[in-house]
Parts: sequence; C-alpha cells; structure tokens
Amino acid sequence: LRATGAPGEVVRWAPGGAEFLQATAAGFGAPVKVPLGDVPIRCPVARAQPSGAGVVVAQVDHGIAFAVRDPGGAWGPVQTIAEPLYDDLEDAVAVVNSRGDAVVAWTDLSDDAHDRDTARVLVMRRPAGGTFGPPLELQKPTPYRLDSPRVELGVQDDGTVLALCH
Repeated sequence: LRATGAPGEVVRWAPGGAEFLQATAAGFGAPVKVPLGDVPIRCPVARAQPSGAGVVVAQVDHGIAFAVRDPGGAWGPVQTIAEPLYDDLEDAVAVVNSRGDAVVAWTDLSDDAHDRDTARVLVMRRPAGGTFGPPLELQKPTPYRLDSPRVELGVQDDGTVLALCH
C-alpha cells in the first residue's frame, strides 16, 4: 500500500494490476482497478496530483506497463513496453504534474559481449492530453560493478522534464 500524492489516495497491488482507493472519514471508497497485466506481487509505482492527474507503472511479464489519468478523468488505456527487465520494480519511476504531463523511466539490464553486467536508462514522455513518445535512451549501455544506475525524475508545471541518473 502506497500513497500516490493525491489527497487521501493510495494504491495497492491487485491480481492483474493495481487498485486505487480513496480514504474518507467513513473508510476507504470502492477500489478503482487499472488492469496492467501479470504484475508480480508487489505494489506498483503510482504518482498523482491534487488535480486528479496520475500515472502508474509496474513491471509485468516481459516488460513494463503503465497508464495515465488526466485531471478530473478516468484511467486511460494501458500501454505495455516489451523490454528485457531483470531488476526490481523499484528501478521503474514515474512522475506527473497537475495538468497531466507524465514521464516514466526504467533501468534495462543486460550483459555485453565480454559478459559484463551493463545497464541503460530509458525514458518515455507524454504531454498533457497526448500520447507517449517512443522510449529514449538517457544512458547508453554502460558496464557497472555493484549497483545498476537509477533514475530520478521531475516534471515542472510547463512540462519541462528533469531526469538524473545516479
């Protein structure tokens, strides 16, 4: 169970996706399910704004799945990206601003020709009311020794995205 950032809203894992619940003085309201696919038993990553804009991302079998909610609207269609993901869901991140600009990013792990662990960081951006563009490579495949690179995201009110790899 995780807070999304919208007042009183939490997200939890559910068979086949994520469930969003609204906390009220009388308890939790009816869950709203977002069918992301075959999600491992761990809480999806979700971020939301008081305007209602939201984004949810989860690792699924053979890729990642995500959906966006526009301000005051319902969850849109789920998009799945087939990528060879071998790391934990914690590597997937998502942000959304109050008008609905959304960004998702993840670390893609593999081995290079010398059998070294390598990682690249990919990001996808969606303007408010629009559609996601193709994945962009923020960091080319780079060998690493201990921890794979991770990405932190931010999105300003005007849709400007800040992505930091560490």
